[in-house]
Amino acid sequence: YRDATILKDTVIRDGEKNVLVNFDIYEGPKYYVGNIVWTGNAKYSDTLLNKILGVKRGDVFSEEKLNAKLLGGGRNADDISSIYMNDGYLTFSVDPEQTGIYND
Repeated sequence: YRDATILKDTVIRDGEKNVLVNFDIYEGPKYYVGNIVWTGNAKYSDTLLNKILGVKRGDVFSEEKLNAKLLGGGRNADDISSIYMNDGYLTFSVDPEQTGIYND
């Protein structure tokens, strides 16, 4: 839920050692992945990059998952950044561009 926000929070003391915390949350709309377009990739094909990315059209959008699969940080080196860096492209960078699609 990319647009989730906390509308209101309430903190209530419940005795000496306990506190009750209530949150009113607006989740916002769900977003879904549309088309994925790669540019500037000469070393690896779109097909391979899409397979490694593991995100496809129609999936519920998760910025956390997208960033993990693009930039890595995991132990498995199963991300886009790792395949480039492991092949000697130490200055590899990726700049995901998110665009809105309306009435889709």
